Amino acid sequence: MDNTVIILGARGSVPVSGEAFRRFGGATTCVLVKMAGQYIILDCGTGMLKLPTEAAKQNTLTVIMSHAHADHILGLAMSPYAMTAGAALHIYGKSRMGLHIREQFGRVFSPPAWPIGTDGLPADISFHELKDCFYTGSVKTETKEGVHPGGVSLIRLSCEGKSVVFMTDTTVTEENMPEYAEFAKNCDLLLCDGQYSDEQWRTRRDFGHSTIVHVIELVITPTDGFGQTDVNVEVQRVLVHVFQTDVEDLEAGLRGRLRLFRLFLNGRDLRTLLQTHSRIQSVLCSQCVFNVHA
Repeated sequence: MDNTVIILGARGSVPVSGEAFRRFGGATTCVLVKMAGQYIILDCGTGMLKLPTEAAKQNTLTVIMSHAHADHILGLAMSPYAMTAGAALHIYGKSRMGLHIREQFGRVFSPPAWPIGTDGLPADISFHELKDCFYTGSVKTETKEGVHPGGVSLIRLSCEGKSVVFMTDTTVTEENMPEYAEFAKNCDLLLCDGQYSDEQWRTRRDFGHSTIVHVIELVITPTDGFGQTDVNVEVQRVLVHVFQTDVEDLEAGLRGRLRLFRLFLNGRDLRTLLQTHSRIQSVLCSQCVFNVHA
């Protein structure tokens, strides 16, 4: 059975619109994973409004939250699925700052910030504590804490030898790179935060995000990376999820990084980095689909 990942939203912090953002889409973080017949949503940013018909027809959907900042939950209240009577949403998230995941959603979805709470929506919405390891059908979910103000869960979904790793809204550093790489080891698809350009990073290093260079360093590290000696094979097996509000910054940053890594790789084959460049662009595109085959 094919395992399908659909990027419904990849924009960070706020949704955007306009001609400048048409190429990569303007919806905030939401990823749909179909694995072993299960439909699992990772975060419910505004991309959730574009839930494909096949998923929207399911009687029950599972949502696994990295964290409940506004840009990662805004899509829930107006999602056609949440507006469907008889539909059931099971939302899993970590308790943070003494608040259960239900209460975290309630901070946004309640007056005066929002007219009604989630309990006023037609769908049956239930909230559950996110455990370090649990199963949805035969799909195994593992989580690890990342570095982000207020906390964030890194998420790994696995079944029948295939795996997808979701590392949004986290800071990749030299110190945590080995443990992050171990968590993502041998994954088939890596979706990773790359919010800032190098210039932006200088004044926003405490905001809980990463840069494109951090992501590429994580991917190509041959010793601490994904446990393989062939860096080219390693990069080909990893796709990167980048959040950007400025397309020009994204592309300029990638071009600059590719020049830098010509020196870093010490003459090794650069074709894989060029492939990574194109894949970063495509993963940002609205409704981009990836198949993780056996």
